[in-house]
Order: sequence, then structure tokens, then C-alpha cells
Amino acid sequence: MEEGKLMVTNLTFRTGDETPEWEALRTALYQLIRQYEAFDPERRWVNLDHLWHASGAFKSYTRLLIKYVRLVMGDSLSPDVVILAADTSRSSFGILPAAAVAAYELGCDFTIWKELGDLTWGIPRFFPEPEPGKTCIILQDIVRWGTTVLKVAADLEDYDWSLLAYMAVVQVSEGEERLQATLQELIDTGRTTADFRPSVLLTTDELAERL
Repeated sequence: MEEGKLMVTNLTFRTGDETPEWEALRTALYQLIRQYEAFDPERRWVNLDHLWHASGAFKSYTRLLIKYVRLVMGDSLSPDVVILAADTSRSSFGILPAAAVAAYELGCDFTIWKELGDLTWGIPRFFPEPEPGKTCIILQDIVRWGTTVLKVAADLEDYDWSLLAYMAVVQVSEGEERLQATLQELIDTGRTTADFRPSVLLTTDELAERL
């Protein structure tokens, strides 16, 4: 490891753990998940589709995402930063609807990485096609090991994009160490900016304890 290079640890991974603003944000997320019954305690799984199909939930969820991005990015957020969300091959739409509105409210461009975007060849595609040389924030609803972010980052190399931040709403607790290793791999291979900011709001263990 080179001297001065960012290390993804519990401290950097859970940005701002001790501040009142972050605790208020996590409490708001927990209350939304509880109100709309988005957590299955037996499976230890969250379905965040519950948070965008109803208008009241959608508004609250979108505001939460906007606050999340602003807390992580602070003064580093600019109109040149692209917010990117992934549409994987699973059936859920995940974070896409709320992320699109959040990007609009934040004054950022929005891009979707679709895992099966080209059905003819069965390969991913970006919508719209990325402009070269951008920096981006990847927003994800539920993350376990970080497989999706690795795929997205590999595809972004073709466009000379760098990851400025990675933000997940909920982390499946059993995959936390592997996700940290995945994000560290992105840093070590030069796919992130020097001030890369990884963050997770809540883990499934924390949800289980609160519920």
C-alpha cells in the first residue's frame, strides 16, 4: 500500500458516524422502512421498492437521498458530477426512481448502468452514453459484496470516468468485509479520485436491532 493512499476501514466506510446529522438521517431511514414494512426480519432483507411506489414514501425517500448525498459530498458536489445508479438483472427497480429525482434536485446529470442493456449480446450499457472524462457518484439501494460496483467501474474505464463517491442505503451485514475489500480494490487500481468517499447508511443487523 502506497503511503498516504486511502484505506477503506470502518471509520471511512461509515462516514460521520458520530454526528447528529448522520444519526438523524439514519433514524429517518429506519422510520421509513418500518412505516412501509420494507424489512423482512426473518430473511434479514430490505425491499426498498416499498419506499417509492407510494407518493408519500417516495417524497420522503427522495429527500433522504438528497440529504445523504449532501452530507457525504459537502462542498465537493458540483454540476459536473454525474449521479449514476445501476439497474441489475434482478426484478426490483431499486433506487432508480428516487435517484433520478434526487439528481435533478441536486443539479447533477443522471446516468443509468443497465446490466442487460444490450439484449442482443447480453451485455451492459449506459443510458445515456457517457461523455468521456467525468467523475461520478454511484448510488445503490442494497449492497452485499459489491459485485455490481465492480462491474460498473470496469465498464466506466472505457470512458475514463473516476468514482468520486460510493453510497449505499442498506448494507447486508454479512458482506461488509468483502465490500470493503472490493472498494479498496477500486482505490488500489486507480478507478477512484484521491478523495474517494465510501458510505453506508444502515446495515441489516442495525435494522434488526431497531425493529
